[in-house]
Amino acid sequence: MKRQVTLDYTLPEGALRPYFEGLREGRAMASHCVICGRVAFPARAQCCGADVEWRALSGRAQVERRTDGGGRGFALVRFEGADTRATVGITNPEASADAGELTMNTEGGAGIWLTLDRDQKGGRNV
Repeated sequence: MKRQVTLDYTLPEGALRPYFEGLREGRAMASHCVICGRVAFPARAQCCGADVEWRALSGRAQVERRTDGGGRGFALVRFEGADTRATVGITNPEASADAGELTMNTEGGAGIWLTLDRDQKGGRNV
């Protein structure tokens, strides 16, 4: 016999609170390792066995790889100032630009979202 079970729970943000607060506000907060100097976005709570400091990034990202289908788009990007890459959802998958800006997900879903740049002439895609 099959039964559907729905669980309603919240995972505490803990040491990553600045990162998640930034995402909710459309800001990129990265972790900076005080030992190796690495800047991570998405953030890490620890690096090299030590706590991290927080750095605000510009929110600009360069698309390195991209996949599209079913009216949706996803990309592997590197945010300016970060040493790591992130997988993001693309808010405007019809755009063809290779760079964009971190944005809040207006539909309330989780994750990191990027709005790709548009050409300045008539709002067309680059």
